[in-house]
Amino acid sequence: MLPYGLLIAEDDPSMVRLYKAFLQGVEGVSLLGVTPSGEELLRYFRRGGRAELLLLDIYLEGSNGVDILRELRGMGVDLDVIVVTSESSPRTVGEAMRLGVFDYLVKPFGGSRFGRALDDLVAFRRRIDRVNSRMSQDELDKLLGGGEEELPKGLHRSTLKGILSLLSCFGEATVDRLSEEMGLSKSSVRRYMDYLVREGEVELRLKHLGRGRPVNVYRLPSDL
Repeated sequence: MLPYGLLIAEDDPSMVRLYKAFLQGVEGVSLLGVTPSGEELLRYFRRGGRAELLLLDIYLEGSNGVDILRELRGMGVDLDVIVVTSESSPRTVGEAMRLGVFDYLVKPFGGSRFGRALDDLVAFRRRIDRVNSRMSQDELDKLLGGGEEELPKGLHRSTLKGILSLLSCFGEATVDRLSEEMGLSKSSVRRYMDYLVREGEVELRLKHLGRGRPVNVYRLPSDL
């Protein structure tokens, strides 16, 4: 199978060199090019350029990566995106997740985390490319769960990653806040949180936020 074409949208030359070094350990990816600006990235696709994967920084020359991604989605550009950035505000993470990013890496991160993100994405693309007919719900659940432990029915790995990224940014959060940021119903968020607590990936604590009864607050364990 041919490698997937990758674009890097990053305006820091030192980070570009680092990504190129990290990419040497990733199979199934071919670097197509590097652009420091959002406008240059948009021009590439407007002129008919193609790519399957994109590493996207939020801070680009003269533009915001989330705005650029929104334009790409509006143009119908079909590619998977991994955000690589120092920007970890809850609002930005939430916006990026709602625009369908596959993963969100906060600088500084190591080569193992970078490699895992690319490996997971390449594996996902290959599974999608092998499908040549309509999929059942069970098949979709297995696809979205990847090669990892199978999730309970109705839960999806990408949503779990989004919730964990938000908790990493917030420090802690209630179901109400996660529901608002993720654009999910409170009942859906509770199902994800119940699962994460059972798996030990999230801690549940009672906290007094004012008068009245305490509320459930979720946070990442200190050793994660």
